[in-house]
Amino acid sequence: KQFQFGYSVAIDADLTQTFRAYHAGGTPYTALIDRKGRLRWLGFFDRGPIEKKIRQLLDEGERSSAHATVPESREGRELIGKPAPPLVNKTWLNTKRGRPPDTTGRPWLIRFWMNECRYCRASAPAIRRIHQEFADRGLIVIGAYHPKPTPRDVSTKNVQKAARELGFDFPIVLDNDWQYLREIWLASGDRDYTSASFLVDRKGLIRFIHPGPEFFPSNKETDRVQNDDHQALRRAIEAVLAE
Repeated sequence: KQFQFGYSVAIDADLTQTFRAYHAGGTPYTALIDRKGRLRWLGFFDRGPIEKKIRQLLDEGERSSAHATVPESREGRELIGKPAPPLVNKTWLNTKRGRPPDTTGRPWLIRFWMNECRYCRASAPAIRRIHQEFADRGLIVIGAYHPKPTPRDVSTKNVQKAARELGFDFPIVLDNDWQYLREIWLASGDRDYTSASFLVDRKGLIRFIHPGPEFFPSNKETDRVQNDDHQALRRAIEAVLAE
């Protein structure tokens, strides 16, 4: 918590077995392993060379996933391949002059969220990580704020505060009247959750849907669905970016 490590942390308590296996000479010592489980970099932490090597490994993954397929969505499969409704006449935050981001020819991921939602808070670190990892590769992450339990006016100041608390520095669109939520999700069938996510490709077509309520990486069996959903979403993003 002190260092704000939002990723998995292991304790090397067995006589520093892992530490010795990697021939670590001190800390912080770093190992980079590729998708095939091969050790590709080993040494003391040096941000510049490590970031360069990470980008090389990611580029290798992008080339190898050129023929990857998008995983099947658990719900909303009848919407896959259909055009995503345009986001018009909406209030935007975290954008230039309050204008919507230009998604022309770029894939984008939109996640519906609200404050005081435990599912949204649980998913927030994973969403931030997706934004941080894939923004440079062309993905636009959008947070669609919708008040619960029913549509109502919410001040932009309050939404901005809630976005800061969750660390959302990507574009935020206010859907206070649920117009967009209904158009893209609720109008097409009975839904268990409103905190859904939609991955849209470069052509503006919906390619993957996470029906909610939460997703995040986890090694716990009790979080199997959340972890599987998280992995499926990332695979979908990789496939769409490779197209």
